[in-house]
Amino acid sequence: MPRTKQPLSQENGMATSQGGTKRKKRDKSDKVPVCEGQTEEERRVLRQEQRTLQDHISERQGDLCALDNSAFADHRDEANDLFKKVRFNREMVNDGDIMVGLAECAMKRAGALAKSVKQYGAADIVKALGSEFGKTGEMDWAELGRAGAGLFRAPPELRFLCGPLEKPQKERKKAERRKKADQGPAEATQFDTRQGDDQDGDAVDEATNLRLQRLNDVMAARMRRGGLEPATADETSGPGLDLMSLLVNPDSFCETAENFFDLSFLVKDAKASVHIDDETGLPTCRLAEQPEEAVPKTQNVVVLSMRDCQEIGRLWGIDKTPLERDGGAA
Repeated sequence: MPRTKQPLSQENGMATSQGGTKRKKRDKSDKVPVCEGQTEEERRVLRQEQRTLQDHISERQGDLCALDNSAFADHRDEANDLFKKVRFNREMVNDGDIMVGLAECAMKRAGALAKSVKQYGAADIVKALGSEFGKTGEMDWAELGRAGAGLFRAPPELRFLCGPLEKPQKERKKAERRKKADQGPAEATQFDTRQGDDQDGDAVDEATNLRLQRLNDVMAARMRRGGLEPATADETSGPGLDLMSLLVNPDSFCETAENFFDLSFLVKDAKASVHIDDETGLPTCRLAEQPEEAVPKTQNVVVLSMRDCQEIGRLWGIDKTPLERDGGAA
């Protein structure tokens, strides 16, 4: 019983027959210009032409490598024409494959060209020269020299030579060792031992200890006036002294840095603690009771500049620092 053709059904832009084969309809976006003014349809046609050229290069290796065949020049020109249409990397890769195939053929053609050149021997050269410059029975060397003079450089004349032809051998002079001059008997040099460095170091340590004691006394006096208790191991957080008004000197950045270092020494020895106030979000500090157990080591990095010191002094209203170096009252 003969089969009858079933009508095609259109669903979602696809043409479907009874056999299940589908053929996608070309979308209108294929003709929309893309980068460099080239549409998807033009790119598709270009790739098809490149693949066709690759197949021809693979199938016609014999014709492309033959010296008496113009197939190589034709395929090269066709590849150059296709390359002018390339705008994207995908087509550029195909062009690179075509160039590889043509390069292999060019290498084979160069090898065939070297083998096809006729080889000349010494006998052939002498015979050719005799037939050209020995027509009278004798070799005309003067005529041969004039004919070949243009192929070689003329030797320099003697007037261009400077100096003797034979270069004399240089004589090496022996180096004579000089005797050391007699400077007389050596005298013993005496060195003086100075104790200044140790004394300077002790003075620096003493000044640091005095600053630490001064900071400890000022903090203790302020805590007594404010009714604050020292921090304990069980109660590390709580109300404390305002850290900025205690340490910052708006008139001296060096003293401010020293005050921060001094407080860090007290914190390191568990004699003081630093916390952030929950209500204001500002740093506070207070003295602490030394715990019996070891204190965990922590590290905080403070970024501070001279401008920051001046701005803190203006915002906090700091007219006079409580940690004066001349021993002023707190």
